[in-house]
Amino acid sequence: MKLGKAKPNRRLLAVCLSMLLGFSLGTTGLTGGQANAAANANDEAVHSVTDAAVPQAAVGTTYYVSADGNDANDGRSEDHAWASLEKVNSMKFAPGDRVLFKAGDAWNGSLKLRGISGTKEAPIVFSSYGDIERFGRPVINGNGTTTTEISRIILNYKGVADKTMSATIDVVDGSYLEFSNFELTNYNPNVVSQRAGINIRTASTTVTEWEANPHKGIVIKNNYIHDVDGNPKGWKIGSGGILILGNISDVLVEGNIVKRVDIEGIRNAGLYKEGDVKANFPRVFENIIFRNNYVEEVQGDGFVMSNVGTNGRMEYNTVVKHSAKNVGNVNYAGLWVIGVKDMVMQFNEVYGGIYGYNDGQAFDVDMFCEGTLYQYNYSHSNRGGFILFMDGSTNSVARYNISVNDGDGRYLLHYLPTREAYAPLIHNNTFFTDANISTKIFNTSGKYAKLYNNIFGSI
Repeated sequence: MKLGKAKPNRRLLAVCLSMLLGFSLGTTGLTGGQANAAANANDEAVHSVTDAAVPQAAVGTTYYVSADGNDANDGRSEDHAWASLEKVNSMKFAPGDRVLFKAGDAWNGSLKLRGISGTKEAPIVFSSYGDIERFGRPVINGNGTTTTEISRIILNYKGVADKTMSATIDVVDGSYLEFSNFELTNYNPNVVSQRAGINIRTASTTVTEWEANPHKGIVIKNNYIHDVDGNPKGWKIGSGGILILGNISDVLVEGNIVKRVDIEGIRNAGLYKEGDVKANFPRVFENIIFRNNYVEEVQGDGFVMSNVGTNGRMEYNTVVKHSAKNVGNVNYAGLWVIGVKDMVMQFNEVYGGIYGYNDGQAFDVDMFCEGTLYQYNYSHSNRGGFILFMDGSTNSVARYNISVNDGDGRYLLHYLPTREAYAPLIHNNTFFTDANISTKIFNTSGKYAKLYNNIFGSI
């Protein structure tokens, strides 16, 4: 099957069909927490904007960076621009400052920012100046970034030998920061390290440190990130396109393109100790929005969101060819959640998942989730099937979705709930398969399941 970028008319058809099913069949049958989650999702559908997404007028200084500049300049005009990343890294910026890179120019290295923060009213902005339509985005080539700096968040993962992380845009302990209009790479087949295009993280290890070190107000939008070859045997969360790791709320990741990255596409991650199945993630993050991003050809997961307790959503995203490399017994999926409450995933398209070991589904409600809602999504041609439901999560709902040719040789629903309390409500979905697709509805029998008004058919 030829895998290409989704055609707009196909996606529009899927959304229209899904909405038609929703309006015609209704929402009867929801009870308790499921009804509340669905109602809240609808009530908030027009309000999915974070505080960080609408910054007020900045009052700081604007600095310019150009390949033709000079670090001896003051940087405060285009004619007196700075030249290097090292100059930018040496500065201590203040709320309201803007650092603008010239369109079409290129730099080699890493933008490393440590302990700088704006405010809600005056974020610090890193972006472009000049005509990016004509000259292209400013380019930063990481060329295989590496470091000896320990990333303390990895200390909880005893099985990970490499305790470092680096990135082309590399931020530790910053709040109210915006990054937009960059083209970023981080590729070097001769350097093995855990690295990313953009990595925003907090320096905390223990629960006490983690809770005492909150950060807010991260905006990442309209960037093109490609060709990032992280360590394929490292921490699965340690390499990728856009990574937000630690106690960070009020996040907007919007309008980005991520292609050919290892390991993750776009994700956040909070506090969790590897292998501790009773950890029950602290669901403390607020206002985490991943919207209208495009992810293509990733070794692992397309999108992941965790630790969100209030107003978390992934919507209008596209994932193409997730789980793209066979790396043995490591589980990956297209767009999924773990340790979240009342999360909404809607109007996403996920297709072409190839491997993923036991997983490989388009979607997943993983452990420690409550009130998760998948609605109006379109999946097709994912080897692992349409969705995975883990045991222990409660009040999950999957409704008004369309699945086409998922689960070839496997199943549509990877279903692990062991009790009625953990059984999701699956209703008003449409499942189509070609006559040559061999699949089944469930991976196993003898489980308690709640399904109604779903359509299963061949095309």
